[in-house]
Amino acid sequence: MTTAERELDQNNYDWNRIQESGQDAEPIFGPGYTGLVSLGNNCYMAATMLVVFSTRSFNSRYY
Repeated sequence: MTTAERELDQNNYDWNRIQESGQDAEPIFGPGYTGLVSLGNNCYMAATMLVVFSTRSFNSRYY
């Protein structure tokens, strides 16, 4: 397969489709399921906050 063919395959793929074992999956939203929204330049802070909030010691003390 050439590079051009691979690019065409990627462009035709439905990247918004969520699948699990070939079946459509229902998106889950809410506390503990989703992360912070990135506005472009705050992705590093969002990633840091996700790690901090995922630690048990921080969660038990502040959350």
